[in-house]
Amino acid sequence: MKERPILFSTEMVQAVLDGRKTQTRRVVKNQDMFMVKDIGSVKLRPCEIKDHTQIDLKCPYGQVGDKLWVRETWWGKPAIPEKNPKIIYKADDPQAPLCWRPSIFMPKKYSRITLEITDIRVERVQDITYGDIFREGVNVKNYKEFDGADNQFAQCQFANEKFIELWDSINEKRGYSWNVNPWVWVVCFKVIKE
Repeated sequence: MKERPILFSTEMVQAVLDGRKTQTRRVVKNQDMFMVKDIGSVKLRPCEIKDHTQIDLKCPYGQVGDKLWVRETWWGKPAIPEKNPKIIYKADDPQAPLCWRPSIFMPKKYSRITLEITDIRVERVQDITYGDIFREGVNVKNYKEFDGADNQFAQCQFANEKFIELWDSINEKRGYSWNVNPWVWVVCFKVIKE
């Protein structure tokens, strides 16, 4: 079992803490690969190879059973000898007038959330199901209630739009927008420490 860091935005940390987020999608770095089959480990093959050679592509986030410690936006007051430093997490108080430290600079000792990987798969981002959109922690608090039988469908459509908006806010500038439909790692997890 290995432990690795994983970055989450403030909104997604809140979703993890609320119990709404139990999976995350991350872009597969080598988009020249495509799915062949999924037996035991993910089997992918480079597009340019014509002899059907398969290679195992290891997930950079680990494998089932591995731990991920969450890096989040934070602020810390230096420790006084023999006392613990005061740590404030932006997810707990996003409006606090502090000079926040980016999540990328959070040391492991200040991480308060540890996740255990429960499943890993590779798929295209547009293959996400409505159920998975909700497992991604999409916030539907602002959803207007509709009367009638179409309420559930309308809520799913709203959640889908929110997920696309969230996905593009993180990945579009890097060239992996929703419309590009990149291959993604789907990392499912459970919280084992808060």
